Amino acid sequence: MGLMKKSLFLFLVISMSVFNSCSKGDSYLQLKESNLEGEALLRELNRFEKEHTEDFRSKIDLANYFIVVGDYNTCYEYLLRAESVIKNCPKGAEEKKYKTLLYGMRAQIELYSGNYESAHSYVDKAIELDKKANLKYNYTKAQIYVAQDDKEKALELFDKTYEAIPNELTSDDKRAYMYLLADAERFERCKLILEDFLDDGVYFFGLGTFASGVYEKNSEYEKALLSSYYDYEYYSCFHGLDKSAFFARLDSIVVGIKPPEKLFQIKDAIEFVKSRVDQSSENKYTAEFFPARFITLSNKIRDGKFTSLDVQNFLDLEIYFSNFPSYYWNAWNAFCQVDESKKKSYIPLLNKVVILGENNIYRESAKCELGKLAGLSKDNSKKILLPDEIMHILTAFNESLDESFLEPIYELLDLPENDYELHALAILRDCRSNLALMKKLEEKVETISDGVLCARLKYVLS
Repeated sequence: MGLMKKSLFLFLVISMSVFNSCSKGDSYLQLKESNLEGEALLRELNRFEKEHTEDFRSKIDLANYFIVVGDYNTCYEYLLRAESVIKNCPKGAEEKKYKTLLYGMRAQIELYSGNYESAHSYVDKAIELDKKANLKYNYTKAQIYVAQDDKEKALELFDKTYEAIPNELTSDDKRAYMYLLADAERFERCKLILEDFLDDGVYFFGLGTFASGVYEKNSEYEKALLSSYYDYEYYSCFHGLDKSAFFARLDSIVVGIKPPEKLFQIKDAIEFVKSRVDQSSENKYTAEFFPARFITLSNKIRDGKFTSLDVQNFLDLEIYFSNFPSYYWNAWNAFCQVDESKKKSYIPLLNKVVILGENNIYRESAKCELGKLAGLSKDNSKKILLPDEIMHILTAFNESLDESFLEPIYELLDLPENDYELHALAILRDCRSNLALMKKLEEKVETISDGVLCARLKYVLS
């Protein structure tokens, strides 16, 4: 799994919080308190761990990093190594912190792997180390009950722990808890947890539909209507939609409105949402709920009738739409209308459009814009690969050793010189220790003998 800089920063913050004292004779603490940062620090931590096989702390730090970035297999390897040298865990005040990290991470890995009894055992060890300080691990235990389909125990433990420490819920905890509450028809608290979850900015397809149902049960019909649009907007980024199915969902909400007199109050909201789907003329309805703000501002950008404040307000919505290609495409269009001469500074917006799913309907347009800025023709622009895409291709190749995965990289390397081709060369040269990949590149050189692609592959191999 590739390194993720934001996650690496988070890892460093987390791990540094464990080590708050320094000893002049402690080479590991000196390393952690050095001026190194980011990937350079990660490389040094790896080096230290390999050279000091009996060191417990470095193994916990590295396990912590890999669980943060979602590489559970590598995390598990470091946890096993840490357990094998647990006798070297620092004593005194730091012992509980280190062992809590070890047992807590191991519980999460066992849960992820479906080893529920083992997960219970490890989470219980974490809690027993300090029942007050580690109460938050009850949320992990509740998640294990969810995975075991023991909803009654899970909900009971979520409730008990939430009453004691409501601010310690992770996004995963909130997601599990709000579904349990909905299943138990406790919609008032469910709405409370849902709104906390929405503010975390963690979208998954179906969230809008779930939110719509919760708001409907709480008789908040405008929010129910607008929440339905949340899923529609995401799905429309990837598929041609039958809007009649979406309108049917809106109609089903309308049918459930009680008393019927409330229907008049939300008439404008219904027309507002339908006008967005139909791409029809501007509707004057306004609301502070984030899907309504998205629709209003997207319409203004589409029609070229927006202010600099509108652009800032649109950027403030990123937390809710960070997985939506349409959001970044709209932002790109807005900035280009503000100052077209600064298009190159807006390239990160196009990059986001490209990496948010290869099937999204804005991707080809985004690549064409990137290619245009790089001086490439429209056809050649389609062959651009971002570094993240190249790493994804190389991962697929490493798993299968199927050379067909490398064809898009060959096409990129055959283009006129551009920044994307140069990035690709740098990535491939960093992979020269990958013997299987180098062998395939050598075989490719033998089949083409000369030309731009041949010269660039020879450079990689040199």
